[in-house]
Amino acid sequence: MNKSYQFNQISDSLSSAQNVSILLPRDLNYDIVASSLALHLSLQKAGKNSAVSSPREMTVEFSSLVGVDKIGQKISGKNLIIYLDYSIEAVEKISWNDDSGKVNLIVVPKAGAPAITADKANVSNEESGADLIFLIGGKSPEDFGKPALNGDFKNKNTVWLSQEFSNQPFAKISVTDSSSSGFSEMVTAILSALSLPLDEDIAQNLFLGLKSATDNFSGNLLGADTFEAAAVCLRAGAKHKKEAGQKKIQASSPAPAPDWLGPKIYRGGALP
Repeated sequence: MNKSYQFNQISDSLSSAQNVSILLPRDLNYDIVASSLALHLSLQKAGKNSAVSSPREMTVEFSSLVGVDKIGQKISGKNLIIYLDYSIEAVEKISWNDDSGKVNLIVVPKAGAPAITADKANVSNEESGADLIFLIGGKSPEDFGKPALNGDFKNKNTVWLSQEFSNQPFAKISVTDSSSSGFSEMVTAILSALSLPLDEDIAQNLFLGLKSATDNFSGNLLGADTFEAAAVCLRAGAKHKKEAGQKKIQASSPAPAPDWLGPKIYRGGALP
């Protein structure tokens, strides 16, 4: 595919990252979800810890995509955070011990302070644990919800894929391709250029994304790279299924009379 993306920079970022997060914007479409899931599955097969998050819940329109059930609504890091609805002024000490190979955390209140009950504890993973963040679509950090607003993406290992040029890119690496049919075409180019895994499930997601972005390969943004991306997906195992509702073309002329196919007898008239 004839793309001039920053492939070397993306490759360097990937090689130094083990935990990768893929963020989807609030304004979703089928192509964005399909390409993000394809990238996620490919990174997992490449040995990366990959996760996809969206500020919106997935709806039934995305149910045909492989891995859609793995999309969460926040970035989960490796570190565990325990929030206590309890004043730090009332805590005497915090310690831990090893109980048969298991970690026990102990919070001891000061003398005369109220007891610390289980309902005061809330446990979750931290929201920022990624070594590399991919942002698919969107126009600003606000489009990606709370996780994007918690840090300066320019100073982090971030890759932003966009179809619209921005005078103020907010990621470390910005890949803009206004001539592409959509994000599935862009992700196909990245996977191919970086020799990342492309199996049947990944290819199917990308192919469905291509079909959606181009209105079943009939839109105005079709180009040589679009058809090349489709060919890459088909060679990798994607299936080109007939669209629902398609029917064979039937003649519209009326049916012939019942005796039309029967033998014909012609009788000559009397000679004058």
